[in-house]
Amino acid sequence: MHPPPYIHPAPYTPLMKKFFMPVEHLRRIRSVNQQAKSSNLGSIKYLPYSLYTLISTIPMPWEENLRVEVLYHVNGSLCFINSKRKMSKEEFMQKWHKIENQKGGRCMKYPIFEDDEEIFEYKRFNSQKDNCCKESSDKEDDNLVPDVYSFYLNLSKKKMLNFTTFERRKNKKPRLYHEININRVKEQGNPNPNKIPNLSKHNHNLNIKHNLNTLFKNTRFFQITKMDWLEVSLIIIKQSHEMLGEILRKKKLSFLYLDFNFNLKNTRPLTTKERKKSRLGISFHLTREICKFFKMIVDSFVVYRKGLYDSKDLKESLKFIFSNVGILTGIYRYKYKTMKQIKKCKTQINNGIWVSNWRIYVFMMRGYNSLLQKYLKNLSDRLILGREYRTIPLKKQRLESNFDLELKREIIEELKEKFNKIQINLILRHMNEAWRCWKADIKYEIEVGKGGKEEGGSEGREEGGNVGDMVGREEVGEGVLNRLTPILNPPIPNLPNPITNTPSSLDYLNSLISTFVNRKAQWYISDLHKIPKNKKEINKKMGKLTRLYVKEEKERQREYLALGGITPDKAMDFYKSSFEYFKSLGNPKINFPDKNEIKHLKLAIEKNQNKQNDQKNNENQNDNDNILIFKIKKSLLTQRKFREINLTTREEINLSTREVYSIPYEENLIDTFLSSYLFYEADTLGIFPEYFKPGDEIDMKNIYKMCKKIIEKGMKEGGDEKWDNGNLNEIGLIKGSTKPNNNPFNNNPITSHNNNPPSTSLYEIIFKDVLKLIDINLLKKILLLFMDPILVDYLISRNNCTLVYKDMSFENHVGVIPGLAFSPFIFKIYLTLIDFYAFREFVCSGRIMRYMEKVYLIKNKGENNVLTSLLLKNINYFYNFEIIRISNFPNFKFEMAGVECSIEKKLGYNNNNPLPFNNNYNNLNNPLPFNHNSWNLQNGFYANLSLSSQTLSRFKSRVDQIVLTSQSSTFLKVITKWNSTVLGFINQFRELIPLNFFIPFEKKIQNVVKQGINSKMPIRFPSVIFYAPQEYGGLGMYKTECNGEDGGRVDDGRDDGRVDDRDGDASLSNPQSPNPHFNNT
Repeated sequence: MHPPPYIHPAPYTPLMKKFFMPVEHLRRIRSVNQQAKSSNLGSIKYLPYSLYTLISTIPMPWEENLRVEVLYHVNGSLCFINSKRKMSKEEFMQKWHKIENQKGGRCMKYPIFEDDEEIFEYKRFNSQKDNCCKESSDKEDDNLVPDVYSFYLNLSKKKMLNFTTFERRKNKKPRLYHEININRVKEQGNPNPNKIPNLSKHNHNLNIKHNLNTLFKNTRFFQITKMDWLEVSLIIIKQSHEMLGEILRKKKLSFLYLDFNFNLKNTRPLTTKERKKSRLGISFHLTREICKFFKMIVDSFVVYRKGLYDSKDLKESLKFIFSNVGILTGIYRYKYKTMKQIKKCKTQINNGIWVSNWRIYVFMMRGYNSLLQKYLKNLSDRLILGREYRTIPLKKQRLESNFDLELKREIIEELKEKFNKIQINLILRHMNEAWRCWKADIKYEIEVGKGGKEEGGSEGREEGGNVGDMVGREEVGEGVLNRLTPILNPPIPNLPNPITNTPSSLDYLNSLISTFVNRKAQWYISDLHKIPKNKKEINKKMGKLTRLYVKEEKERQREYLALGGITPDKAMDFYKSSFEYFKSLGNPKINFPDKNEIKHLKLAIEKNQNKQNDQKNNENQNDNDNILIFKIKKSLLTQRKFREINLTTREEINLSTREVYSIPYEENLIDTFLSSYLFYEADTLGIFPEYFKPGDEIDMKNIYKMCKKIIEKGMKEGGDEKWDNGNLNEIGLIKGSTKPNNNPFNNNPITSHNNNPPSTSLYEIIFKDVLKLIDINLLKKILLLFMDPILVDYLISRNNCTLVYKDMSFENHVGVIPGLAFSPFIFKIYLTLIDFYAFREFVCSGRIMRYMEKVYLIKNKGENNVLTSLLLKNINYFYNFEIIRISNFPNFKFEMAGVECSIEKKLGYNNNNPLPFNNNYNNLNNPLPFNHNSWNLQNGFYANLSLSSQTLSRFKSRVDQIVLTSQSSTFLKVITKWNSTVLGFINQFRELIPLNFFIPFEKKIQNVVKQGINSKMPIRFPSVIFYAPQEYGGLGMYKTECNGEDGGRVDDGRDDGRVDDRDGDASLSNPQSPNPHFNNT
C-alpha cells in the first residue's frame, strides 16, 4: 500500500503526566460527594461510554481479581475503565478452548438481588475465591493443546497487537542469474504516489477520531488509579442509578421512582395528566434498560466473588444472560434494531462459551455510544437550560385567506400610482390594525398630529377609557406598528411628488381604511349565512355572532347614555300605577332575610352544584352552613363591586342567538340565595297574581285553564246569561245534572233563541326584550316600594357590572342582565306592573292571561277603541310589543307553551294522522273530557291542539346540533343525548306528537353511528345493535316506532328476551284506526 499524501498528527497527545492515585482517594470522594446532583445530570451524556468500557473489559475466566486502570472525575460523578486486554488472538482462543471442555454448572436466578435491595458495597467482601480456572490434575489433558504460539512468539508481552508479523528466510531454490525478473502483473495503485494534490480544488473532510480517555486525562479534573474491576463496576452502576434518578427529580416526578434493578415504578395510581407528564423519552428508557442488563452481569460476579457459586456456575449464568437479553430486559421496546443482536445471540445458545455473544454486545455498545451520547446531551441540556422555543412567524392557515389575499392585491393595484412600496406597506399595516379595532369595537382613525406627524386617534375600550393606551405601540405580527410612524412623508430621497401632511391627504387615507374595513365587514357578516358542517365551524360562527352582538349592545348602551330613556312624565305615571298596585295589596314589605335561611341556602347550593368545579369546596359549604350564611349576609350588606361576567352566545332556531353568561360561583351562589328568598317572600305576601303563568302547574293544565277562561268570560261578556260560569261545574256539566251534555248543539248560542250572538275577540300580544329595556333608575324607585333598601342597593349595583368577551367589554347601564339568578324575579314583577298599568280593566275583570312574555286579552267588540288607545298611550314609547293575532268568535286561536290551540264548534281530529299517546285516556274508569288531541269544553266547544312550528323547529335544531357536534364523541354519548332529548320532548308534548314523528330523526342518529364505522350496509347494523340494553352489548337507544293498532300490543319478543331485528319504518295495518298503540321502549 502506498502511504497517504500527507499525514496529520494526533489531535490530542498527552501533554500532562499524571501519577496513579491511591484507591482510597476515589473511595473517599464517593462517600463525601454523594449529593452532587447537578454534576450527575451534567455528566449523563458520558454514561454510555462509561458502560461501554465496563462491558469491554469484563474479566475472562482465567482473570481472577482483575485490576484495571480507572479514569475518574475529581468529584466522583464519572468513571471510565482505561485498560485494554493485551493478548494475541491465538492465545485468547487457546485459553477459551481449554475452558470450553468444562461441563456442568447451574444457572443463577435473575434478578439476583431484590428491587428494594441496595446496590452491593465492595467493602462487604470478607473472603476471596481461588482461581476459577484451575489447572487440571491430569497431565495428559494439559498436553492436548500445546502452547505452540506462545512458544514460537510470545505476543502477550507486546504492547500493540494490530500489526502484521513478517519472517525473513533464505530461498534455497536454484536460480540462473541470466534470467530477468519481469513483473507481468499490472500495478493497480497510483502511478504518481507522491504527487501533491491541488488543495484549491479539493476539500478533504478530515475524519479525526477523539479519544475521550486521552481527552479527559489531559485535564486537571480527572485522575487515574488502579483498582479491582468489580469495584469500579459497582461504582459505575451506582453512578448510573444516581444520574437516572436525578432526571426524575429534575422533572418533579415525585410519583415515580427507580428501584435498584433499574425498573421504573409508580407510588400510586396515576391520573391521565400525570401519565402524560411521566413520558421520559426513548433515550432515558434505552439507557435504563442497558443499565439493567449490565447490573445483572455485575451481580453475577458479586455472588461468585462471595463464594455462593463456582466458576462453572458463573460461566453458565453469563451464557444465559447474553443469550436471553430480550427476556431479561426490554431494550427492544425502545430500540427495535437491537432485535438483530438478540436473535443472533439466541441462535448461538448451544455454543458452550459466552465470549461470542459478549463480542456482539461489545460492538453494539460501541456503535450506540455516539447516538446515546447525542440524545442524552439534548435531554440534560433541556432539563438544565429549559426547552428552546423557536419563534415561528404568523401564517394564515384559514379558509378565508383567499379573500384577504385578493383584497390585498386590489388595494396594492389601486395605491401603486400614488404611493411607493414602503408607503403601501405602512398603509396595509394600518388597515390590518383598523380591522382588529373594528372587531374589538374600537374607533381607529389617522389624525393630524403635532409637529407634522400623524397621530392615531382611538377611543378606549369602554366609556372613560384612556386614549393614550390605544395611541401607543400596537403589535402587528412579528413587528411593532407605531401610529406615529410617518406614512405620507417617509425619509426616502428623490420622491417625484411628495405628499404633504394635510387634512385632505389624511381624509383620503382614512377613506381608504374605511373602505377596506367596510368591505371586510360585509364579507365577515355575509359569511355567517353559511350552514356549518362540523363543530369547529359552529364555534367559529358563534364567535362571530358574539362579536356582532357585543357591538350592537355597546351601541345601545351609548345611545341610552346620550339620549336618555323614559321621559319623567311617563315614568311618574308608571310609578303612580305601581304605587296603587301595592297599595291595593296592603303595602307588603320584603325585609332583609332573617328566617328560613338554611333552606334557601340548600336550594341555592343544589341549583349551582353542576356549575361548581371544586368538589371539595362544595362539601365544605354543606358542612358550614352558618358560616356561609354569614358570608352571604355580609355580601348583601357591603359588597357593591363585582367581578366581570364572561359573555358568549348559543345558536337557536331560525339563525337566532341566545346569550350565555359565565358568572363566578361565589357570586352566583349569593344571587341564587337572594332569588329563592325573594320568590318565597313574594309568594307569601301574594304580590304575584294568579293569572301569571307558568307557576307550579304543568303547561298542559295551564292551556286547559286558558281554554276554559276564554269560553266562560267570552260567553258572559256576550250577554247570554245562560252560559254564566255559575251554572257549570269544572268539567262542563250543568249543575244539578249527572250526565254530560251529549248534544252540545242544542245549547248553541247561534241556533238558540238569542239572535244577537256575542262578539268576543281574543288578542295575543307579545312583549319583546323586556329585561333589556328596563330603566334602572325607575326600577330602583319601584323596588323601594316593597323591598328593603339594602336589598335594592345590592340588586342595582349587581346589575351594573362589566360584561367581557375576549378583547371586548362594556358596562351595563340600561336593562337587567338575563344571566343573573334574580332576573326572573324582576321580570315577573315588572310584567305584572305593566299589565296593571296598561290593562287595568282586563286585570280587574279577570279577562287576561299571561304566559311569560305573552299576554292574552278577551274583549268585546265595543272595547276595541279603548284597547287601541291604551296601547298607544301607555306602552309604545318604551316597550317593544307586537300583536301576533286577533281571533273572533266562534273560532279562537292562540299559541301557548309551544302548543297551537284552536277553539271551535267541531272536532278537529284527523284519522289519517293518528296520535299514538292518547289511548291511555280512554282506558280510565272515569272518562275525562279528552279525546285524542282535542278537549271537550263546555257549551259544545272543542279545543283542537297541535304542536307549533316553532316547537318542531326547535326539536329539529336540537337533533341537527347532536349530529354536527358528534364527530369526536363516542357512540354511547350520542345515543345518550338522543335519549334525553326524546324523553324531554315526550314528557312535555305526549298527547300531541304525531305518529312516526321521530323516525327520520332517529335514522339521522343511527347514520352517525354508521358513519363512525365507515359503513352503511344494513346487514352490518341489525336493530339489536341500537336497541339492545348496554348490559347486553347494545347502545340502549329508545325505539320510537308504532308496533300495533287499536291499542293492542304486538309481541315483538321483548318480554321473552327476543329482539325484533326488522330495520324499517313501522306502518299500521289499519291507518284509519283512531287509537294506535305506541310502544316506547
